[in-house]
Amino acid sequence: MNLDDAKQSGATALFDEKYESKVRVVTMGDVSKELCGGTHVTNTSDVGIFKIVSEESIGSGIRRITSLSGYGAYQEFLAQEDKLIAISKLLKTGSLSNVTEKTEQLIQENHDLQETISGMTNRLMNLKAEELLSQIVVKNDLNIIISEIKDADSSNLKTIIDNLKNKINNSVLFLYNISNDKVVYTVYCSPEAIRKGLKAGELAKEAAILSGGGGGGRPDLAQSGGKDITKIEQVLQVLANKLGLTI
Repeated sequence: MNLDDAKQSGATALFDEKYESKVRVVTMGDVSKELCGGTHVTNTSDVGIFKIVSEESIGSGIRRITSLSGYGAYQEFLAQEDKLIAISKLLKTGSLSNVTEKTEQLIQENHDLQETISGMTNRLMNLKAEELLSQIVVKNDLNIIISEIKDADSSNLKTIIDNLKNKINNSVLFLYNISNDKVVYTVYCSPEAIRKGLKAGELAKEAAILSGGGGGGRPDLAQSGGKDITKIEQVLQVLANKLGLTI
């Protein structure tokens, strides 16, 4: 059929296909009518077994499937069955029919363990917060804590900050962690500290810049990080100078 006539008849063309002036039109009843992409069968039943291997968007409201047919589809089914058998052996289900149930069980167990770990971590961070209360330094009517927290990430540091700020008024809290040759800072300034001109976002940003990183945040709470842990002593000295401390 002539290409223009085929398009006028309602046949759909693939965007990334190039067609000659003469084309084949593949019609599947009233379901589909498309310009042929290269595979010729006289009837859809000739395709035989059919396996979709991927599906994607190729435009607004247009989806594309990639599939295998015939012996290629059969091989794909066999390959997937082999994978299921291997998974079944790993899960020790004894039967392929139990793989889904066992997987759901493991997912739930993992979820429960993650909740347990999260709870234990929060309790540990709360204990560390209690320990930090003994490190308070008072300067210019501000309660100041500057401390390295080991075995903690940015989320853990924030948990400690949240715990401390509820126990200490008029405070500046500067916590940091060193891990994998990187440093993470979490800074808190109470309303009283902010009125004195101290802002957590500025302190965190300056610390990050000095240690080759970036970050910042609000006047009351900020987080940042850096890649150069050799600059931490300089960061602490600059911070001490701003707070009027001697280290």
